[in-house]
Amino acid sequence: MKSIIALIVVVIAAAFWWLLLDSRAPESADDVFDIAAYRALIADDVDLPSNINIEIVGMDEAPKFATETGGGFSKHALYYTAIQIVSPTEKTVIGGAVDDLTATAILQSDNASFDASAYDRLKESYASADQIFITHEHLDHVMAITRHPAPETFTDKLRLTAPQVESLPLFAPASGLSPALASLTPFEIAAPMRIASGIVVAPAAGHSPGSLVFFVRRDDGQEYLFIGDIVWAMSNIDHLKTRPRLLQYLFFEPDEDRKQVLRQVRALHDIAARKPDLVIVPDHDGAYLRNLIDQGALGGTFQ
Repeated sequence: MKSIIALIVVVIAAAFWWLLLDSRAPESADDVFDIAAYRALIADDVDLPSNINIEIVGMDEAPKFATETGGGFSKHALYYTAIQIVSPTEKTVIGGAVDDLTATAILQSDNASFDASAYDRLKESYASADQIFITHEHLDHVMAITRHPAPETFTDKLRLTAPQVESLPLFAPASGLSPALASLTPFEIAAPMRIASGIVVAPAAGHSPGSLVFFVRRDDGQEYLFIGDIVWAMSNIDHLKTRPRLLQYLFFEPDEDRKQVLRQVRALHDIAARKPDLVIVPDHDGAYLRNLIDQGALGGTFQ
């Protein structure tokens, strides 16, 4: 009997470690993000972006262990956001964020909130944007697009990769996906690509098959790397950890390539150490994003 009890304890402990604590990043991942190549693509650009703005559509809280393996039970602020990059000649919007129904459906705390005015500004920004992207194809990043009342007014500006386009029916309203979105031609990208003055997009499959990162140089020389949901908190990069595997099994659709995400976390950790002036921007880290706004690195609302 004792041996059976011991075996059960070992199995439970192993499952607990595997599902909630295991987060082993590789020793190196130098080939993941080529900052030098991104810089080369925009080396001769003029009319660089003058303003980079964030729209905070919703806020929530989650226990730290949900954002980082072994993170404990303290509360971590989560923001649902979109980004607007403004240059003298064009505007680029990155993000679809949540709508009110989705914010309610994924609510995690009594302190959650949804900003209808911010959501309206995000939807309205598509009319004046020259191009529109998302970082990846998960429900809290696409709803302003899939549930927009008139997506046909901006689909000619929409740059979604094939995996992103294929996922859109998952996030359609009850009435079904708009024909304008259902017939969308995918944006093709296989390598880092300059998409506007001072802006490079690069494929970064891992958290989702269609994940992208965006490298931006502002006109004052400040550089940014927008990383979507590779991590939910900057502490993941500092500590070389990702989310618990259990969350991947329960919530992510499409699924996450955990091994690749850990390679990306290692790469970001090393880049942050080598290039401390580069502003790395995850989509959801509330306290960190608020600090960037307070410092002037991000504008607090869309223009």
